[in-house]
Amino acid sequence: MPLAATTRIPKPEWLKIRLPQGETSTEVSRVVAQHRLHTICTGGLCPNRGECWERGTATFMLGGDICTRACKFCHVKTGRPAPLDPEEPANIARSVQLLQLKHVVLTSVDRDDLGDLGAAHWAQVIRAVKERNPGTTMEALIPDFQGRKELVNLVVATRPEVISHNIETVRRLSAQVRSRATYETSIAVLRQVAASGLVAKSGMMLGLGETPAEVLQAMDDLLQAGCTVMTIGQYLQPSKSNIAVAEYVAPEVFEGYRRAGKAKGFAHIESAPLVRSSYRAERHVAAPRGPLQVKRYPQPLAYREAWQQQQALLEQLKREKQAGAAAAHHLLLVEHPHVYTLGRNGSAANLLAAASGVQAELIRVDRGGDITYHGPGQLVAYPIFCLDALGIGIKDYVHRLEEVVMRVVARYGLQGQRMDGATGVWIDAGTPAARKICAIGIRCSQSVTMHGFALNVNTDLSYFNLINPCGFADRGVTSIAKETGKEAPLEEVKALVVRHIEEVFGLQAQAGEA
Repeated sequence: MPLAATTRIPKPEWLKIRLPQGETSTEVSRVVAQHRLHTICTGGLCPNRGECWERGTATFMLGGDICTRACKFCHVKTGRPAPLDPEEPANIARSVQLLQLKHVVLTSVDRDDLGDLGAAHWAQVIRAVKERNPGTTMEALIPDFQGRKELVNLVVATRPEVISHNIETVRRLSAQVRSRATYETSIAVLRQVAASGLVAKSGMMLGLGETPAEVLQAMDDLLQAGCTVMTIGQYLQPSKSNIAVAEYVAPEVFEGYRRAGKAKGFAHIESAPLVRSSYRAERHVAAPRGPLQVKRYPQPLAYREAWQQQQALLEQLKREKQAGAAAAHHLLLVEHPHVYTLGRNGSAANLLAAASGVQAELIRVDRGGDITYHGPGQLVAYPIFCLDALGIGIKDYVHRLEEVVMRVVARYGLQGQRMDGATGVWIDAGTPAARKICAIGIRCSQSVTMHGFALNVNTDLSYFNLINPCGFADRGVTSIAKETGKEAPLEEVKALVVRHIEEVFGLQAQAGEA
């Protein structure tokens, strides 16, 4: 078939597009406009924007809305872009939070006008989104960065869950459809992404004159490069200035390609006329990163005993890691009898003199942080996780623990917050009335964690009066019971913690009693 038809082919009935509507679509549009952002949903005239916006999802486009390339299939404007917006990383991160997105896709125009082609800006945006939204998974749909490995590595180093780059069409048609990108460069970029251990994803359009044999060969090329996720959709001519549609491919043909892709070995493949590269992108996140062995202790457990159990699991996980075995993460959920614990950099002066008559032992431990209290009515969570297997660092790990707790307390109508200069979860952070509802202190050895967080559920807060909690002499503490005026069932809170750890860390819990 010719690449471009001389006359326009009428669209078949099965290519009807549902336009955006509803309150959620309106809210997405409002937030995007308020923060001066661009989305490929509108810039690319995506046929699925109605469905996605109603689900409260969107694909954010970095670097402005003017591209330096002029691909014949694309509706994004071509020209000389404006300078990068230094506020864009923070604005996108804030918008993801306001929209409460569980999964976000980032893409960009090509910025061949910049020395680094926009790669450093990409990295800044990803880091900003992760820091503000640690529980949100992410796909980075990147340009080819002219095949420069050091620029691709700037994005790889930020470790989004998925990095995608589209080949767009089959090898034979690539030069006629794309502006500066080449088929070979795109395959090389995907090979580099896959070699980093991240999920590599690509997409292509049908209806430009390709043959079935060429489509199947493109699948083989992607698989050989290590690409495990693929999308295939119908090319739709967005304007008269774009290349014409050569053929509208029937839905059953798309289904045949989907089955062929699964048989060839793709982990995920979306193939249908209206599929676009970010369609149902949340399904393309890697499978759970390992099992989570959960132990719930029905009776209070002595602090030293819990410490010993953590240490044993930490050493076990380190041995498994060194042997190359798959990581099996652990979570202990306990209550303790009355005890004060002092972190390795803490000051004993924060245990006030009046505490001498209290029946509560003081134990110096090997975690970070200062002094805190554990006792009945407080849920203490000890994750023994392998951060390498999770693909995250210590800072991201702490942020994700905070995110878990914020989701838990939200179940009771409380708005948990972070506070600058202090780990943990706070109520009314940044105000004179700031009070901590959850303390966090961890230890990490060879990327394996122990210790964790202590959430005040129905805790007797008077014990905190005998210390400067976490070293703060001017900050209060609180509990779910104090804030809501009623006790929360501890077993219910444990279940919420497990559920949100599964969501935030991508793990699959396997319950067990101690």
